[in-house]
Amino acid sequence: MATVFISYASADEGVARGLKAFLDGEGVSTYFAPAHARSGQFVAALANEVMKARVVIVVASAATTDQTWVDEELTFARTHHKEIIPIVVGDYASIPAWLSFIIGPLQRYYYDSKSEQPFQRIGEALRLLKNRGRVISVLNMKGGVGKTILTANLSTAVHARDDLSTLLVDFDPQHNLTQLFFSLVRKEEFWEKKLSVASLLAEEDHAFPTEFPSLLSVSSGAASFELIPGTDQLLEFTLGLQDPIALERAKAAFKQRLGALRDRYRLILIDLNPAATFLTRCALESSDHVIVPVRPEQFSGVGLNLLAKLINYQRKSGFVPDMPGGFTTILNGVGDNQVAVADAGLDDRVRQNIAESLTLGRTLCPISLPKNRFLRATATSIPLNPLGVTAWYRPHSPTTLKELLYNAGRFAFDRAGVLHAP
Repeated sequence: MATVFISYASADEGVARGLKAFLDGEGVSTYFAPAHARSGQFVAALANEVMKARVVIVVASAATTDQTWVDEELTFARTHHKEIIPIVVGDYASIPAWLSFIIGPLQRYYYDSKSEQPFQRIGEALRLLKNRGRVISVLNMKGGVGKTILTANLSTAVHARDDLSTLLVDFDPQHNLTQLFFSLVRKEEFWEKKLSVASLLAEEDHAFPTEFPSLLSVSSGAASFELIPGTDQLLEFTLGLQDPIALERAKAAFKQRLGALRDRYRLILIDLNPAATFLTRCALESSDHVIVPVRPEQFSGVGLNLLAKLINYQRKSGFVPDMPGGFTTILNGVGDNQVAVADAGLDDRVRQNIAESLTLGRTLCPISLPKNRFLRATATSIPLNPLGVTAWYRPHSPTTLKELLYNAGRFAFDRAGVLHAP
């Protein structure tokens, strides 16, 4: 998987080749398509490479004005929430207006043909960007699919093995994720200190805390594993009690603060309520990927269809992860004996319906998670020290539940571009 996709006009092919050679020498994986190949059926391959890349570097110059494929590549990249880094060749004032509009707010780098190291600064920026965390929302428009439990267990299983710095964000007004990990007394202590997810939406910078509750024992020595506690204060945002201008300011604050948190954590998981609200918009527009838990039930397709409609609608007003590339569907709760007695073929039918779906067919995780008492929303599902849950897993042939959770989580996180190394 290429880390960087290079977009350029044919007149700037020499600069683009030089950039690729420099990045290759720095150990940065790049994708570079010769100018003569960027048309016809090859466009589909280009789109696929943009999807896989973490970053799109655009070589911006006066020559870009007539190069329609650069416009298409950048539009595709922005739609799919890719980081864009401009490298300017020549006078910035000579760049066409459409391109200036896109790269104007971004950090720009300048190509100096007389310099011995014309790409040095962009190489340094990429090394920092490679380590930035990825934001994943966990969402289904249908309730009762195990969304909160999977958020907790997938993150726990992957953190336990890969030791990734991880942040969980409880963005559900019911704050069930917070209640899984903390007692009522601890939760209320957080609220008294104004330590909650509401701080992500606050306009005042001083209202945003610098430290969050840890889910690890003090002596664990592992990478950070923390939670931004939920709060019922979020209810006011779901009921439309804020004026539109205040909501836009809150969404901008949310995106900005999550962006800053990417530098502290490799993985940020947002647990959402099953509804299309302002909170859903905030999360989707700040996410790189979406995990969709699905239970094999008679009406499981309803939530998926609503989700697909929500994404199509949301794309008109903001950049959100693309379906299917930006989504992973995980079948959760298979092998339920009670369901099997009533409908023996339900698991297979739901799996087949997802696989044959035009929108979700390519999103299905190959690992299905079984019906298991340790994956239920009970007080003993997640111990206060989440790493201790590994001792509670029971064998599920041919692998342990612990392995299934890790493999499912790693599949989804890989699709989102989450790095393995701590």
